[in-house]
Amino acid sequence: MNKFKKFLKRLQPKAKYILGILGIAAIVSQGAFAMTKLSATGPRFNFLQGDYEMFRGANVTAGDTVRKDPISGTSGDVFEGLIYYHNGIVDTTAENTTVKVTIPAKTVNKTAILGASISADNAATITDTVVDGKVVGLSGLTVNLNQDANLALVAGSVRWYPNQQSNPENIPTVLLNGQTGNEIVGANGLNIGGINGCWNYAGYVTFQFKATPITNVSLDVQKTVRNVTTGETNFVEQTNASASNIVEFKINAVDTGNKVADNLIVKDTLPADLTFVAGSMKIARNGATSAEIVSDANATLVFGNGWNTGDLAIGATKADTITFQASAPANIASEHIVTNTVRISSNEISASDEAKVKLLQNTSPCIVLNKDAKNLTTGQIAVANNVSGTVMKTLDAKPGDTIEYTLTTKNTGNAVSNGYVIKDGINDILEEANFVSASNGGTVVATGLAGDNAREIQYAAVNIAPNQPITRTFTVKVMDPLPNNPASGNDYDHKLYNLYGDKVLVTISIPTPRVVTPILHIGKTVRDFTINELNFSKSDTAYAGDTLEYMIAFSNTGNGPADSVLFSDVIPANTTYIQGTTVISVNGGAEHTMADGIVGNGVLLDSIAAGDSGYIKIKVVTQTNIAANTVLTNTANLTDNGVTISDTALTTIKVPVVIAKATLPKTGADSTSVAAIISVLLAGASTLIVRRFA
Repeated sequence: MNKFKKFLKRLQPKAKYILGILGIAAIVSQGAFAMTKLSATGPRFNFLQGDYEMFRGANVTAGDTVRKDPISGTSGDVFEGLIYYHNGIVDTTAENTTVKVTIPAKTVNKTAILGASISADNAATITDTVVDGKVVGLSGLTVNLNQDANLALVAGSVRWYPNQQSNPENIPTVLLNGQTGNEIVGANGLNIGGINGCWNYAGYVTFQFKATPITNVSLDVQKTVRNVTTGETNFVEQTNASASNIVEFKINAVDTGNKVADNLIVKDTLPADLTFVAGSMKIARNGATSAEIVSDANATLVFGNGWNTGDLAIGATKADTITFQASAPANIASEHIVTNTVRISSNEISASDEAKVKLLQNTSPCIVLNKDAKNLTTGQIAVANNVSGTVMKTLDAKPGDTIEYTLTTKNTGNAVSNGYVIKDGINDILEEANFVSASNGGTVVATGLAGDNAREIQYAAVNIAPNQPITRTFTVKVMDPLPNNPASGNDYDHKLYNLYGDKVLVTISIPTPRVVTPILHIGKTVRDFTINELNFSKSDTAYAGDTLEYMIAFSNTGNGPADSVLFSDVIPANTTYIQGTTVISVNGGAEHTMADGIVGNGVLLDSIAAGDSGYIKIKVVTQTNIAANTVLTNTANLTDNGVTISDTALTTIKVPVVIAKATLPKTGADSTSVAAIISVLLAGASTLIVRRFA
């Protein structure tokens, strides 16, 4: 509105001059108003030089600040329309001035023209600003969108800005008579009352409207075909096929609308002359380059009442692609064309397309190749599987296994194939398997060619009659050990790949190393050495000043050794370690003194073998001033591979008693009782499992 304010300020010095001109214009125009039965000096809207275009707008969502006509935006944007009014006849009042707006329900070809009118009880209705007989700007307000949309008033968005010359801050005025503003699109319009004639009383009404996208599903499907047997790589609308040829159909389904096609149903009508090849149907969803195998059960639905493939996303890059193979009949009596039709649908929306196959009456040989494989060692037979989007016959083997390959060569034509040489490139097989034998005098020949055909198994030439299958076999044994050649592409990759009509892949499994896992245990006990207490226990009692002996029992119940095991001991605060008292015994052997350090940084055992057990003992002397009932807690730690387990023993200080005669405690330990309690202590002690690999 800055432009409008500047215009009003510029206009003020010229007001008397313009009013004079208007007086003359009013007299001249009396005849023109006779037809409307209105006085030539009555109110009249938007006809003076300087009056703005009546209807302009702006894209609110885009942040437009300049109102113009036309306006543009994106489906989903909110727009603002502005209706400018000015009663140009001074000393008149346009009674019950009404502003009405017509908003089309939706765009057509992504465009809509909104209409507006200004009327009063005593003034002619206008739909545009017309100066000297010419429309200022354009009629109505044109909106251009990126796609078709529904248009509607934003309820409660109408604002009224009257008397703009005296209202420079653009503060809206409350609508009259409790109107909500939504009346602007109603039959009676928005009543803004009496409008006096003068630039001072010019003003405008704004409202907002929103474009809501029109969403719909639009389906497109393309059906094409190629002859797999003859090696065609491109899918076309029509191909030729001889007897027993395999053709492959492709269905490409696209949602060209702007709404997701939910529950897409795919239904294919396969002609009677063609037979679906079991296991051959695949689907690549959502524009993916890799495909998944469609079960034969779902394929049956495709050829029946239809298969629900789920939702189809919008756009060509999100297409669903289905492929499947079909076999031509073994005998074709006459040349003719068969048609395969597909229909896709989502709710009430559907599309269909077709591809054709010309079946040729064959007057020449037609050789079809097939291959099978069996692991003679395990009895496993190769079966069809999806390998990275390709159907292959797969088989498992280990080093030393014997594999038998079967080559089937069939003439599906109607003429004899004379002198046909059966041969199969097996170079990839022989990289990691040794040739054993072949039927019918087959031999391995170096051809001098590259790739898998560098070495071939070859058989003597034969004549193959129409519909006659010829079978040949050969066996190989997987090398043990396998060669250490580095893998390169298909070479030395522990996979035996071969193609003879069918793709066959034998995957060699390599034994994994045995998992070696130590399982460590620790248990902590104590006894009062001063009174020659015989048995170690989880808790005991002693007098302040007594010597305590602690035992750390350990064992490894896993199946592998634990190396570099660290033992440490946290003695109670009121005790002192007695130097040189750390001893160790393993598997019931004699005790050996260990270097001091277990109560500091710890002592290290090089290894605890699987099945080993033992103990470490230390002595501490308690302070004489420890209060009665104080609990001394001793904690032993075992750390292996960064993992620590712990156990504790407790000693409670007894109330001192007066002893008439002091006696010296016996020295030494009852090794029998020590060994006896190790297993009991370890049963309830901490456990550490550290996994190691050979």
